[in-house]
Amino acid sequence: KTRSRSYKLTYYGLENEILPYKIERNECAQNLVQIFDNFAYYKEDGSLSDGGFEIVTHPATLDYWEQNIEKWQTLKEFCRSYKHPKCGLHIHISKTAFMDELHLCKFILFFAKCQDFIEFIAQRSHNSYCKAEEYRDDPGIITTKIQKGSGDRYDCINLTNEKTVEVRVFKGNTLPERILKNIQFCDSLIEYCKTAKLGRINTKCYLEYMAEKRKYKCLRDYLTNWSKGLDDQQG
Repeated sequence: KTRSRSYKLTYYGLENEILPYKIERNECAQNLVQIFDNFAYYKEDGSLSDGGFEIVTHPATLDYWEQNIEKWQTLKEFCRSYKHPKCGLHIHISKTAFMDELHLCKFILFFAKCQDFIEFIAQRSHNSYCKAEEYRDDPGIITTKIQKGSGDRYDCINLTNEKTVEVRVFKGNTLPERILKNIQFCDSLIEYCKTAKLGRINTKCYLEYMAEKRKYKCLRDYLTNWSKGLDDQQG
C-alpha cells in the first residue's frame, strides 16, 4: 500500500543553462533582469567554464508559464544554449503534484522504459549530468528510492531534493515554444500517470492518450515530428 500525499497545484521551476552571445556576461545578466524582474535569479554553473551561467526561475503553475512564455522570446538575440554541448534545462516539479508513491513511480518508470522517446522529447541523449536509471523495469526498486529519497543527484530524475522532483533530461534552449514544450510534457505525463496502469507505461499508450488531448499545443506540435520519424533540431 502506498502512502498518500496531500494533493495541491503543480508548480514548475526551471534551471536553464545559457551562454552570452555577442555581449559581455554582465550585460547579458542585466538584460535578463529587465526581462524577468524578480521571477528569476542567476547562478554560476560549474559545468560551464566559458562564461555561462544558469537562469533559475521561481516555481509557477503551467497556466502562468503558458501566459508568460513570450518573455523568453528575445533571449536568442543575446544568449545561446541549445548548440552548446554542456547546456541543459532542468525542471523542478513540486512533489505535491504526485498523489502517492505509485503515481511518482509510474512517472519515473516511463523515463526508464521509453528512453528513445525521452531522448526525442529532451532533444539530447543521456550523459554524465543526466544519467539513465539502472533500474529500468523494476517498480519495486523505484519505490524504494522514492521512500528513501535516495539515488544520485545526477540521475535523469533526481529524487534527492526535499520538496521537488528534478527532471534533468532536457537540452538547454532559448526558444519559448521548446521551453514550454518541455513543461507541457512533464505536466501531461503527470496527468497520464495518475490513472494509467503499470502495463500501459509505454510510448504507444502515452501517444494514444495525447492524441485525444486539445491542450498542450507546443507539445502536440512537436510530437508530429515523432509520428513522421523526424528529429527536431531547433533550439
